[in-house]
Amino acid sequence: MAQARYKWEDVEPVYNLVALHGTVAAAARSFIPPMAIATAQNQYEAAVSKFKKLDVRKLHKDAIAYDPENPPKSDLTESITHPNAVVVAFSDAHWTSLHQPRSLAHEALLKVIPIVKPDILLTVGDLLDMGEPSRHDPLGWHKRIKVADEIEAAKKHLDDIMGLAPRAARWWVRGNHDDRFDKYLALHSAMFQGVDGFDFAGHFSDWRMCHRLDLNDVVVMHRYHGGIHAAWNNALKSGVSFISGDTHSLEVKPMVDMKGRRYGVQTGMLADPNWPCFTYMQGNTRLWNPGFAVLTFRNGMMMPPELCEVVNGVAWFRGQEVAGKPRVRVQAGRS
Repeated sequence: MAQARYKWEDVEPVYNLVALHGTVAAAARSFIPPMAIATAQNQYEAAVSKFKKLDVRKLHKDAIAYDPENPPKSDLTESITHPNAVVVAFSDAHWTSLHQPRSLAHEALLKVIPIVKPDILLTVGDLLDMGEPSRHDPLGWHKRIKVADEIEAAKKHLDDIMGLAPRAARWWVRGNHDDRFDKYLALHSAMFQGVDGFDFAGHFSDWRMCHRLDLNDVVVMHRYHGGIHAAWNNALKSGVSFISGDTHSLEVKPMVDMKGRRYGVQTGMLADPNWPCFTYMQGNTRLWNPGFAVLTFRNGMMMPPELCEVVNGVAWFRGQEVAGKPRVRVQAGRS
């Protein structure tokens, strides 16, 4: 039989992921790169038949009967109502260690928070880079970063941010880089589930985490659509104002239809595009822009969003220089 060639360590990752997701297809898609569904099916069947493991698909199927009066809610989504609030929304810090200097956008964030006095601190994901437990191979002899150093840096920077708005609610909409921590351990060390330190959220207990946050009538997710028209497509296809990160673009894209006016907001990047963690770009440019967004709600409605944007070495907010120094360009041949 084909299953006889498998050892338990060969089939354990698939079995654990089926237990997590409920189906073989979902488990196969969660691998990076994705595993062929037929291969995952063979390995899962080997775990059940050869190694006498429980068929965990039945547990997912039979656990809860569907109740049309009380439909199930995803544990990845949170909803909050705050009719009158100021929100500072930042993302894509890609912190790697305390030896990494703060970026200009980061410095601006520390200056703007005391100015706007936010009711909510909202990170839209990818605060850590997590380059090591990822699918990307190193570029040449690129220096390897320890996960412990990234967590240490994130804790220090977040403590500084929280200290500027100690009464603000704190929400962390997780990004794909943040999820690399749990995903790697689920694939390679699932037997340690429940052990202290093996859960990403446990390292940042001051922040409430989710993958989607419904804030009044606005949806916040790390990523939905990508590409140059991400903000427009997010607002168009969601049907609501939409806040996102991931693309490293910083913009507010208004949209008007029969329902009225709404916005697609991309929160830029708190990181510096020239940092070593972005060497995979190999000197190319994209529509990346350091900065962040400030959102104001009045009677449950989001007002026109504001941006703090880094332009030519200066972080600008409401027409004022809040960090950095202008870059003086000198014409060739002149001093």
